[in-house]
Parts: sequence; C-alpha cells; structure tokens
Amino acid sequence: MSGRRVAAVARRIVEQFRHDRRSLGFLFGVPLVILVLIYYLFTPTGGATTQAVAIVNEDAGPGGGVLADALASAPELDARRVSAADADALLRDGRVNAIITLPRTFTQDALTSRSLALSIQLEGSDLFVNANTLGSIQRAALGGLASALANLPGGASGSGLKLDVTYLYGGPDWGTLDYLAPVIIPFLAFFLIFVLTDVSFLRERAGGTLERLLASPLQRAELVLGYVLGFLVFALLQTVVLVLFAIYVLGLRSNGSIAAVFAAQIAMVLVAVNLGLLLSAFARNEFQAVQFIPVVLLPQLLLSGILIPIQTLPDLLRPLAWLMPLTYANEATRAVMVKGAPLTDPVVFRDLGAMVLLAVALALLASRTIRREVA
Repeated sequence: MSGRRVAAVARRIVEQFRHDRRSLGFLFGVPLVILVLIYYLFTPTGGATTQAVAIVNEDAGPGGGVLADALASAPELDARRVSAADADALLRDGRVNAIITLPRTFTQDALTSRSLALSIQLEGSDLFVNANTLGSIQRAALGGLASALANLPGGASGSGLKLDVTYLYGGPDWGTLDYLAPVIIPFLAFFLIFVLTDVSFLRERAGGTLERLLASPLQRAELVLGYVLGFLVFALLQTVVLVLFAIYVLGLRSNGSIAAVFAAQIAMVLVAVNLGLLLSAFARNEFQAVQFIPVVLLPQLLLSGILIPIQTLPDLLRPLAWLMPLTYANEATRAVMVKGAPLTDPVVFRDLGAMVLLAVALALLASRTIRREVA
C-alpha cells in the first residue's frame, strides 16, 4: 500500500469540497440552523405553557365554589368558568382542550366522606395534548382540593379524588398509532415524493432532456405542468397504497371518509412535487439534491405538530409553523381521521385551500427557474 497514493486520493476529495461552496454551506451552516431551531423549541421563550380548559360548576355548595376558584387560578391552567352549553361549544371549536365539571353532589359527598369525583371531557384529537392537559388538571385539582375541604364545616375530608375521563374524539381504546397515523401518513408521503421529484427532475436537467424539450414549441408552463402530472401519477399511487395499507391492513382507525383522507394527501403531494421541481434547479448534482432533504424535512418534522403541539411552540417559532405545508396536511388529516370531519368542514377546507395555493405558487416559481436557466 502506497501512502502517497492514499494521500493523493484524500487531497482530491478535499479539493473537490473546497471548491464546492454550496456543499460546504450545507455541511457547516445547516447543522447550526437546525441546532438553533432545536434550542428555541426546548428553551422556555413563550408559547402556551398552560392548558386551556372550561370549568362547569354544578355544585351549589361552598365546596364546589372553592375548588372551582382554585382550578381557575391554577398556574398550569388557562381556565374560564362557563355554562355547560358554552363549554361544549368551546370544546368543539377547539378553543379549550378539556371541560372540567364539578357535580351537584360534590359538597355533599365531601361532608359525608364519600369518594369525590370530577368529570373531565377531553377534546381528544391529539395524543400529546391529551396527556399534557390531563396531567395539568390532575395537579391543579389535587392542589385545590385541600383548600376546598378546609372551607367545609366539620373537618370534611372526603375519601379521595377520582377523575372520570371521557373523550369528544378518540378515546382510551385508541392506541398510540391511531393518534399518530394522521401525521405519519402525510410525512411519509411528503418525504418520499419530494425526494423522488427532486432527484428525478435533476436527472432531466443534467441529462440534457430539459434543454431538448425547451428547444421544441413546448412552453415552459406546459413543461412544468406536464412534469407535475407525470410525477403526480406515481405520487397518487403511492398515497393510495400508503393510506389503504394503514387503514385496512394495519387496522389503524379513521372516523372520516377515505375520500376525504385522499383529498388531503393529494393536496399535500401537489406541494411536494412542485417543491421538488423548484429546489432541483439549485442543485448541480444528485449529491447536492440530497442535501436539500434535511433542510426541507427537519423543520417540518419539528414545527408542523408531529412531535410538539403547535400551540406549545415558542412565540418566535409559531408563525413559522404556518409556513410549513405539513402543518396544513397534518391538521386536515387529523380532522378527518380522528374527528370524522367532512371535506366541507371549515378547518379541512381552509387547510386544503392553503396547500393548493402553495402548490400553485411553487409551480410558478419553478417555471421561473427554468426560464432563468436556459434563457
């Protein structure tokens, strides 16, 4: 083995990267950007650190009133005291995560040393929000119970506190994957379609196919639309396989129609295809095309509600979440699969419209990159 030849190969690699400023930027800049993003995600700088709840006090006695006051002032809860009808409306609109109901017999049960119970109805569509909300309610209720009992005559103590938990959507029989499927399916589809389009369209550019097509009477808008439709065929087939396999083979739950699930995924893959077409214009080879994968996917993984609920994001990062296509795809798919929302639901309609508009904007930008490249 010749050390000189080994050193020559090593120098060649170093020189190759030294002159590739784009790769050096990805190598040193992208990790720092991702690290800063993670830092702000896990450093308290704002965001919803409390859980929004509605309190319904049906107890006319002093015990229920004191406990309701304690819950309303608990630092871990953002509570509002409302009627049962108003609480139900707030829960269905997603403006609160849970309803806490103090039963009519709360004071009487405390005076007769019976078991004390609170009724908790969770909105239930997000696994992580469910856990955070229920934990906050439990801590606040236990903290306020002693104060409530101390205000009752005769040293009332009750015999423990029980939380009767029900769900507006989902439920205790839903597994972890049932809750995660509405965010995993869009992420997998987006990831695979973006990579396919990005690399494949780069090959069209590098192989000279694109220039030969542009030398024909074909207009640039027609070219982009043709590529989008061509890639979309495989994107739709992949989406069909992914959704049907998840629901009918793995048995994951879906309360909404399959057609509505497909509509959300079709809008999302339109964005992925056009984003792949656009970013491929900024890569000279497949290695540079692959470098776009973490740049595009990691922020969406962190900010689109897959791992961290959007309402708990720091104030600095929450606006960025609404620039992520997967945020809208996740919201629409969760609304359909968990809540059973139809396509006409305002949230689903809004999210589908946002993704379609984003896809159109990306297609127009992709057309401009083609024009600049060959003009």
